[in-house]
Amino acid sequence: MSQRQAYLLLALAALFWAANPALGRFLVGSVPPISLSFWRWSGAVIVMAPLALPALWKQRATLRQDWLAVLVLGFLSVTGFTTLVYVGLRYTTATNLSLLNATMPVMILIVARLLLGHVIGRQRLMGVAVCLAGVVLIVGQGSLETLLAVRFNPGDPIILAAMLCWASYSVLLARLKPRLPMLPFQLAAFVAGWFFLGLGFAWEAAAGAAWWPSPADVGWVPLVSLVFLAVFPSVLAFLFWQKGIEATSPGTAGYFIYLVPVFGTLLAVLTLGERLYWFHFAGMAAIFAGIWLAQRTTAKTG
Repeated sequence: MSQRQAYLLLALAALFWAANPALGRFLVGSVPPISLSFWRWSGAVIVMAPLALPALWKQRATLRQDWLAVLVLGFLSVTGFTTLVYVGLRYTTATNLSLLNATMPVMILIVARLLLGHVIGRQRLMGVAVCLAGVVLIVGQGSLETLLAVRFNPGDPIILAAMLCWASYSVLLARLKPRLPMLPFQLAAFVAGWFFLGLGFAWEAAAGAAWWPSPADVGWVPLVSLVFLAVFPSVLAFLFWQKGIEATSPGTAGYFIYLVPVFGTLLAVLTLGERLYWFHFAGMAAIFAGIWLAQRTTAKTG
């Protein structure tokens, strides 16, 4: 796979994830976070099973050798990251989520330095700074007053913990290098994370707080939203992210997280009729410039 194709896959993953906060925010108002994660990943496992189960069965000997890596990666990505994001969304704002989401590429660079020995050069830090400036422009709407109005919320540390889970997953994905092919590996990781979520869901059910996706009780909108979350931000985004990391590196892939607010803004324009202002264009330009700078750095340093 060429670098250009890898960058396209990483950008598509960011596009699919851009819809996740809005849908998550919409659903967590009426669905407990663990229930939301459990049913989202139940759908993802159902989608993946016909595609990957025959190959996973053929690779069962390899799975027995890589079971610990699959368990750890499934827990970090499926159980840890998504559940913590949904929990955090109950106690913070979309603005804070966008700002905290911008810490993930920095975390990836730091974890990659600790676990893989990757060098954090000056140009990489410049790329992070330029991308971060773009995010701040978009979130702050070009106003220092708006930016200073952002307040700390109880959900913010939970969101940061989610970002750390994803950074660890991204780096360990490159470090552990599971020998399973991509589709069987992702199905195994999904099932591992879904198992841990099942324990949490059982606890919610025992406490009488579990949510069940019944059309008669909740209507079709939440169910359609769950299907979307299962297919796009889950199955496709995870497959594209893994393929992108394999073809580049965790540090390089991390910069594409900055495309999430870009795509989120464009989706709001297309679906909600919102207008684009100068700070949107300036912020998006800065983000693309930062990614370009990171790509040049990667090309030079390998």
